[in-house]
Formats: sequence, structure tokens, C-alpha cells
Amino acid sequence: MNTIISNILKETKLEFKGNKYANVTFKVYFNNNILEEKYKQRIYPFITEEDTENSDFNLCVMVDDELFKEMCEIAEMYPESNYVASYCSKESGMVRLKRYAIEDYLVVLSDKRNAFWILDKQKENIFFIGNKECLEHFYREFFLLFEHIIVKKCVEKGAMLVHAAAVEKDNRVVILVGNKRSGKTTTFFELCKEGKYAPMSVDKVLLIEKGGVIKVYGVPTRLRVLAGTLSKYEELYSLIPEKYQGASDDVLWKGESDSKVEMPLKQFEEFVDNNFSQEGKLSQIVFNHVNSDMEDSKVNVGKTNDNSEILENNIFSPVNPEEDWWSEIGLEKIDLLNERKNIMLEKIKKLNFIEFETKNDFTLLFEILIAQ
Repeated sequence: MNTIISNILKETKLEFKGNKYANVTFKVYFNNNILEEKYKQRIYPFITEEDTENSDFNLCVMVDDELFKEMCEIAEMYPESNYVASYCSKESGMVRLKRYAIEDYLVVLSDKRNAFWILDKQKENIFFIGNKECLEHFYREFFLLFEHIIVKKCVEKGAMLVHAAAVEKDNRVVILVGNKRSGKTTTFFELCKEGKYAPMSVDKVLLIEKGGVIKVYGVPTRLRVLAGTLSKYEELYSLIPEKYQGASDDVLWKGESDSKVEMPLKQFEEFVDNNFSQEGKLSQIVFNHVNSDMEDSKVNVGKTNDNSEILENNIFSPVNPEEDWWSEIGLEKIDLLNERKNIMLEKIKKLNFIEFETKNDFTLLFEILIAQ
């Protein structure tokens, strides 16, 4: 194993490219153009290429059938344990992994059995070794686990991860917090399309305190949209799955998971005529709820703790049941991370909270956001 890693580093050490994201820098190398292009299509709004002498970690990505076969033969000689990585609490949102302790490395075999993730003891050198079939399962075998790694590195250095959408205008960021199916994506679409906010993130954000200011960074997750949201916009009708084209309002409001489609980030930028924003100052928190039973929109503004439970339930932390630690990055700092989370939470609670409930009219929310 050590020989394999040494040979890879010897062959690639001069070809790593520097990248910066939020509060971390890292170096990355790809030996496969297809995989590299898929990676860039997902992360381009969030991560910038930047020459850096020092890095928080190095990521070496190899697609090589022979190397993958060699890794399989090595793994067979060691006991395995089952692990689950999650991006959603539902069964369909679980990724099954096999984990091995091989020499000084944590080794993880993806659920499709086409790729290994290898992390050294310090989690500073990380390797992805896959066969050509891994290209067909890019999200579950590469990007989902890459997202986990980079976010854990950010959290390890002081960031806080929140389940929220975010938009930005004039360096002021509005984050949309709510439980699942509360309408965050619908509100995100409206703020970007009609409110002329720049998109930042549709599902998760990182909060980092810098000089007394809480900065917001988008997390490079997929932009997946329900048919009900797409149906509001004539130019997006063709994206709706055929099963839901022409469906009744009652069917669309149910928001079945098979009505969700992935929308490329570039296409969304064209749709809203605005590019993704990388960072900004946290200005307002909206607790939104899109409710089919509403007749008139309702809004409430105040520095209250009425929504504290919702906020806390949507902070990813070592005590959040949807959080996972398959890579063990930051695992030894759990007490420190919890302490940081609580300090950040108290500061966030001092901001204006906007409670907003509507069926489909967002005019009142636009007016309140402008007035604040």
C-alpha cells in the first residue's frame, strides 16, 4: 500500500493545481479529463483556482483499471466494516460503503464498488482510485464524497454547516431556513428570478466568522428541483418529467421525489440572468413556508427565539442525526466543534428573523427584505 501511494505521488507531484474554497486551500490532480470536466461543472461557481504553496489537503484523482484491480486485491486481505454515508435521512439518500484499515490508511470502497477513497493518518493526502465504470456513477462515487471531504475540512477549521438556501445582493446574504419541503427551493427561485438576487446555494451553506462579521459561502451541492417549482416558469416546462407534464396542482403540491430533476448550474444562471456569488455577509434569516392552504401571504419580523428549534435542527453538527463522519476528518475535535457551533448560534440569533408564509405570492417578502 505504501509503495502504491509513494509511486502515485512521485508521478504526479508536479502536476497538482491549487484551489481555494471558503476557509481552506487544497491541491488537486486528475489523470482523467472526463472526470475532471464533470468535477469542474459542479464546483466552478464555488471554488477558484489559486496558486498556493501550502494547502490544507491534497487530492489525487486516478482512473486506472489496473491500479483499481491492485487495490481490490489488497483490500481482500483485510477485514471490512460496513458504513453508511448520508445526504438525506431517507433510505434512498444513503450511500453504502465498505471501510478498511490498511497499514496507515483509512480505505473506503464506494457502494457501486467502482472506486476507492484513501486517506492517510493525518487526512492531508487523499486519493481517489477508480475504474472506468466509476465515470457512470459520478455523483455517488465521487462528488458526494468529495463534497463531504471539503466541507469537513472547512468545519474542522471553524466553519459551521447549515441546511439552508442562500441568495446575495450588494454583499448582503439572505439565507432561507426551513424543514424539508418547506419551500426553500421555490423561494430561492423566486428571489433569484423576480427579486434579482444572485444565487449562492440551494441546499447548504457554510458560515464563517471573520473580523466580527459572519460570512456565508455556498456549498456545491446538486440543484434538484421539484416539478411543482418548474411548472411556475414557462421556459422550464421542458425539464419537467413527462409523467408530471400537465399534472394537476394537487399532484404537483405533493412533491413526489420522482418529480425532481437536476438542473445544471449554468442553465440556472442563464434562467435568472445572474451568476452564482461565492461569498457575502450574513444579513437576514428567512424562515419560509410555502403552504397550499394559504390565501394571503403572512410575514413577521423580529429578534425572537420562536424559530430557534428550527434553526438548531438545520445546523449540521456532531449531534445532528443526518451528519456523518465516514472520513473521520475532524472526529477528534467533536467537543470543540460543538462549542464553536453554540457560540456561532448565539450570534446568529441576534440577527433579524423573518417568518414568511405564502402559497405563491412573494411580493410581500421582497418588500420586507428591501425595507430591512
